[in-house]
Amino acid sequence: MSALDTAGVAFPLRYVLYSGRPPLDLELTVEADANCVLDVRTGWSLPQSAPLRLGRFAGRLDPEPFAALVSAAAAAAAASSRAPSTDPYESATRLIGAGGGPLTPVDDEDPGAGSFEQWLRTGATALLATPLAAVDVSAEPVGDSGAAELVITAVGTTAQPILLVEPGTNEWIRLWSDGPQGPQYLEYEDIERLVAAGSLPPGVVELAPGTSLRLPLPGSAAETRRTGGFHFWWVGPGLARGGLQGDWSL
Repeated sequence: MSALDTAGVAFPLRYVLYSGRPPLDLELTVEADANCVLDVRTGWSLPQSAPLRLGRFAGRLDPEPFAALVSAAAAAAAASSRAPSTDPYESATRLIGAGGGPLTPVDDEDPGAGSFEQWLRTGATALLATPLAAVDVSAEPVGDSGAAELVITAVGTTAQPILLVEPGTNEWIRLWSDGPQGPQYLEYEDIERLVAAGSLPPGVVELAPGTSLRLPLPGSAAETRRTGGFHFWWVGPGLARGGLQGDWSL
């Protein structure tokens, strides 16, 4: 199928990759002119190295992946035996929709689907260079003290609203270091002290591009190699919100 052969396919196209193990959360929306918006919400959704870049990105698909996505959408629409699920995330981890219609499972037998997913593994990371509203997340040592911090830096053209702690609820950042006895978490009491000291703003934070927040990493500073993970929230319009999660290492 050529990149211009879009007959029978309604735009915009939506491609969703979602699963629990490993946590994958990616959504790509593509218009008829190949302009696209990509949402990446976990560090496992695309191949990345530190700092992890999570959030919303914009760009334009090259002709080859655009044609492959159009092929995959047409094949999924033609697979009449595939009825949409009430909850599509429970029935498949790779879903596609067209023209605002329901999401349906990707047809594994369509060559376009395979080509597009190969592009996701090898070429989609180029879109991370053009963030709209996103954050870079990494672990950094603090001088020569042996201590370290998780650094969250906003990148893009607009502020990325995030939530790290909502006092009085069970919503606070999960930040941990791996250890021989299991993960060691930054405790809620530590988070309360950071809030009281003014180091951690409570509620939704409009993190402007170029600004950073820093949180102390739990665990022993004596370890030569440290690893762990994080989970906090992006916040969208209205009640929209979801998790941002990934690994860190030193």
